[in-house]
Amino acid sequence: MGEVLIVKNLMEEIAQQSPNASCVKASEKDSVIESKEKNLTAVKYKVYWYRFVVLFLYCIANFIFGILWTTFMPIAGIVQTIYNIDINLVNMVALLFMIWYSPISILSNYVTDQYGLRIGCVLGLILSILGSWIRCLINSSFAAILVGQSLCAIGQPFIYGSPAKVAAYWFSEDGRALATTIGNVANLLGCSIGYIIPSIFVGDNSNSNDIYNLLLCEALMTTIVSIVFIAAFKDKPDTPPCAAAAVEKQAGFVEGLCIIVKNKNYLWLLISGATVMANMYTYSTILYQILAPFGFSSDDVGIIGMIFNLAGVVGAMLIGKILDWWKRYNLVFVALQIANTLFTVLFLPSLHFSANYALIVVLNCLIGCAFVAITPVTLDFACEITFPCGEALSSGLIIAISSIISIAQVFICGVFVDYIGEGPSMDSLYLLTGFGVLATIASFLVEEKLLRLAF
Repeated sequence: MGEVLIVKNLMEEIAQQSPNASCVKASEKDSVIESKEKNLTAVKYKVYWYRFVVLFLYCIANFIFGILWTTFMPIAGIVQTIYNIDINLVNMVALLFMIWYSPISILSNYVTDQYGLRIGCVLGLILSILGSWIRCLINSSFAAILVGQSLCAIGQPFIYGSPAKVAAYWFSEDGRALATTIGNVANLLGCSIGYIIPSIFVGDNSNSNDIYNLLLCEALMTTIVSIVFIAAFKDKPDTPPCAAAAVEKQAGFVEGLCIIVKNKNYLWLLISGATVMANMYTYSTILYQILAPFGFSSDDVGIIGMIFNLAGVVGAMLIGKILDWWKRYNLVFVALQIANTLFTVLFLPSLHFSANYALIVVLNCLIGCAFVAITPVTLDFACEITFPCGEALSSGLIIAISSIISIAQVFICGVFVDYIGEGPSMDSLYLLTGFGVLATIASFLVEEKLLRLAF
């Protein structure tokens, strides 16, 4: 009966906060609540082995978007030389993913929550197929890259913003956090591999045909992954894995948005989580500009960046497992925020006074563990404190805001690194440290109201 009481309270709260609440008769509300009570008490929950297939399919889809995102990042200078274009135009190819994410995430969240996970993901993959093949027309015009990459970038939010929803549909409370983590870090692994693939096809003496072969390979990979996904991915299991998954989302997209923005607890999580996630995106983007003035080569930065990502994956998996076992979201979230700020502060004097390669590698390993792990924790925590609102909406809004903050940070740091010397690099780190301190302070104001786990 505890589950029924929780459902009743949640339904009544949503009805009270809904803009149309005054138009609903009390008898109608009671009737709906009574119906939901009967449905929940009658449901038998079951966890299917096919959940691992669904998670794998989601991971390879998220993985392929990571590859498409980073196509030109490691070969920007070579592309600039081959096509005789401005380097800022080459950098724009990667930046398009961040620029498009925020506005498109509103549409992707609406589609995913209202029409289902499968429809949203398939739409995103279809856009990625079209975009990846249009990119192959690069030797006709470089504009084809911008158009194709834009289509891929528009498709990404339909996939990237949904790990928490996949976990909520298919996994019980004992596996949700880890499933969210795995789905989230798949994109990071794709970005890591995305740094390696271009070097297989393109070198210092390459020509436009080599660039075409690279893009053709990625288009084929995208198409194959999309076909497999469309053929085998299921929206949700026949029987929910737990009571929380059985609760029908009562608020529409607009109503749900109104509810969560009035949730002060969620707003503090949004401020804290989105800020530190933006720090991670910005740090990864400008890592070369930070380290180069201190004598680190592009190869050194590439290795350090790879270690940062791999350490982050390991840390995120470990934290996800701990969270499933311990279920103390607040403590884990605050601890990761403190760790992020602490490691970043330690990085400042280490880089300025020493710039020792081994020390910088170790610190980046620690920073990666904390930075990457906090993303899935934030997204899953958001679903907990906004339940029963849609998972795509509550977690997707955080990702969208973090993208906006990161774009602003990259722009500001770009002003710093336009100058020569150590000062501008340190200024960029001071900026990220300041944002990290604000995020840590905000994290102490987030209360641990785990509505979904109450089931």
